[in-house]
Amino acid sequence: MLALGIGQGFIIWLISHYLSAYKIKPESMALQAFVLVGVFFVQYLWNAKRIMMMLLLAFGFAALFSYPIYYTYSQLSVDVAVQRGWMVGFGAGMGSYITLVALTIISAPFLKIYHRSNRFKFPHRELMNSAWSMIIILFYTLLLVTVAWAMLWFINMLLESLEVKVFKEIISSTAWVYIFTLGCFGFFWSIIRDSSRAIVFLYKAVAALSVPLLPIISFVQILFFVTLIFSGLYNLLDIQFSATFSLLLLIALEILLYNGAYKDCYNNCPYPSWIKLIVKFAIVLLPVYSILAIHAINLRIDQYGLTVTRIWALIFAFTGLYYSVGYATSIILYNRRWMYLVAPTNKIGAFLVVITLILVNTPLIDPYLMSAKNQYKRFSNKEVSPSSFDYGYLEFELGEIGKSYLDRIHRASHPKSDYIRRTIGQLRSNTFYDWQRYKQQKELVREVGLGHLVADEINYPFLHFNMKKAGKELFDRLLKMEYHPQYYIIKASIEELKPYKTWEEWSNRIPSNRADYNPKNYKIWEFEWELEE
Repeated sequence: MLALGIGQGFIIWLISHYLSAYKIKPESMALQAFVLVGVFFVQYLWNAKRIMMMLLLAFGFAALFSYPIYYTYSQLSVDVAVQRGWMVGFGAGMGSYITLVALTIISAPFLKIYHRSNRFKFPHRELMNSAWSMIIILFYTLLLVTVAWAMLWFINMLLESLEVKVFKEIISSTAWVYIFTLGCFGFFWSIIRDSSRAIVFLYKAVAALSVPLLPIISFVQILFFVTLIFSGLYNLLDIQFSATFSLLLLIALEILLYNGAYKDCYNNCPYPSWIKLIVKFAIVLLPVYSILAIHAINLRIDQYGLTVTRIWALIFAFTGLYYSVGYATSIILYNRRWMYLVAPTNKIGAFLVVITLILVNTPLIDPYLMSAKNQYKRFSNKEVSPSSFDYGYLEFELGEIGKSYLDRIHRASHPKSDYIRRTIGQLRSNTFYDWQRYKQQKELVREVGLGHLVADEINYPFLHFNMKKAGKELFDRLLKMEYHPQYYIIKASIEELKPYKTWEEWSNRIPSNRADYNPKNYKIWEFEWELEE
């Protein structure tokens, strides 16, 4: 396993170093995912007697699961995106990586059972045992890899105290990071996997913890429902994404603990009748929470349109709805055998989740394409005004698809075409981060105009030096606020900036007695100076 891990790390480094040439390319990202998942499946399925079958299963499914990585990055203009903001380069692909991890974890127990029995028959108890064991082994393996890295950096600190810096250069290199990390992963994985007694003990401990925790979270869920009845739905559904996230988290916890208790409750549950009633009632309420979460997401979609995040949230919410309806149906129809439908619900659900995760990273259900189409439709139908439309979302966060729809908006005839084209030109001349900060400053200007904030909350130098024309428009808006009680601060701040054309000229205006002062580091220095003032 150590040799497998080292070889895996070396191959991934070669792909990233030579094929990518330090750029993000779809082929490179997909190949790295293929090697990463394929070797992991080999480590998980290892059986010296059936090597050929193991390799076919491991790398066959690795090829299937690496496709979402390829498709996602082929839709993103990642080379340009990385220059404009890390979020678009790596961050926009995080959905495909989450998909990759989920597909691997869900499918691994099925592959192991098939590899062992050579039959398409998957007993639910065996699936649960394999899944929990894999998660426990994975958790402790990653923990030991982290400890190994901590020890390396501790050694590096000792050597640096002796002015030895070669060691840091070695362990900081990309080749070392890949090879050492994946080599340690394979080594620790084999050690923990072979400790069968420890794994059985840890698994029983995790399953046993679910039994007392399930009634607790069930009681909290019922208490939340009662509170919701008296407080009403307004606060919960008032376009707050945090409320939707809380609902989804509550559903996920209940489902997770329900499945953890399922092993120990396969025949008879150790709960008294009144606790069993609480748990049953909480499970029956789960579909209500799923529907509320879907409704809350739809409210935000109606107000602000589809985004990639909201599409993923809908997928999670509908997944929770499927499981919650299945579990609630089991309780309602089979009261005495109240977990009777858990096994078929989980098996069918795993298949549906795998199919959904694959499709959502294909042209059939592409969140980027769906978001771009929806945002363009909202603009075309005049559901959102040109001044409120988020052009930067199409340009920076939806890849080539978003750019193409933004080009349509740029070419379309509109009563405010001049403003639209000027705004698109401004955002394309700036970075992703500058545009995000500009939107924040634009909101601050609005809040200052409403009297909710003081005038010195605005970053005048950033608007003047980074945003230029866009910043000048905000300055013009600010200079019209003669009614504002701090108008003298607004006017003085803007007038003071006019003679300066660059950050360096602006920074040199301030006499400094600090030994570490450097005009090149002025942005950091100015922030500290403002705090001292």
